[in-house]
Amino acid sequence: MADPRVQNLDNFTPTQHQKPGPTLLSALDNTTNDGSSNSMQHYHVCIIGARLQSPSASGEGPGRTPPRSRSRARRFPRTAAVHVRHCDVASADSVADLARFVRATLAGGRLDVLALNSGYAGAVQLRITDGAPGDGEWARAFAVNVQGTYHAAHHFVPLLLASGRGAKAFVVVGSMAQTRIVEHLACQFGAEDAGGLLAVAVHPGAVLTESAARNTPDEFKPYLIDDPELCGAFCVWLTRNASSMRWLNGRLVSATWDPDELLGKKEEIINGDLLKYEAITRSTY
Repeated sequence: MADPRVQNLDNFTPTQHQKPGPTLLSALDNTTNDGSSNSMQHYHVCIIGARLQSPSASGEGPGRTPPRSRSRARRFPRTAAVHVRHCDVASADSVADLARFVRATLAGGRLDVLALNSGYAGAVQLRITDGAPGDGEWARAFAVNVQGTYHAAHHFVPLLLASGRGAKAFVVVGSMAQTRIVEHLACQFGAEDAGGLLAVAVHPGAVLTESAARNTPDEFKPYLIDDPELCGAFCVWLTRNASSMRWLNGRLVSATWDPDELLGKKEEIINGDLLKYEAITRSTY
């Protein structure tokens, strides 16, 4: 008998999106200064990787692989300041150098959002007995996905928290292995007051990235149908009014979920403490 508390993560909201819908597009287009400290007109973002793209967002980035600047730059108006700098998240020194650069470059050292989108998967291994342990694939994945998340948190959380009335949002786009680190960040720094951190893990959907095209078995590729811009738009929507989204702290959400339906589940999520990992210690049968 299935545990009645378990629900398919893909269908957490009845409506699923493969590309940005009206609510996310509205968040991207709304650049009017409404008096909020989180207005997109003065929004400073450090992107390690190249996922969060929006109008009027100044950014630092990328991670190991530079973005295709010509195509991605169309998301930024000419008035936005966009700085590109190399960073290897597997290297603590490299991440520390990026943090120092951000602190020295951005106005007043203010940083609203750290968007961590660097990840490494390598060739897909369907069984634990597949592959070769000596090829370093698992070690590299751990170094980038897990240690890289720790490096980013260690060096950028203090900068986020010190940024006055900034959004103070730490968003991890990637695998479920990173979610426990996000939970710890929310527990340690995610106080409900205005000075707290918003720490959320975002699943980007099923995207046919260059890496996925190289490493995904052919039988799975037809399912990689989500728009690469979906997750970026979702991250903008999530962080542009970060103070009102702290009830999602420490949780795993999906960029494919309908944002309005997700908001409608607020009380259910809070009361059930949903979208987190847990160790079940008693039977429900």
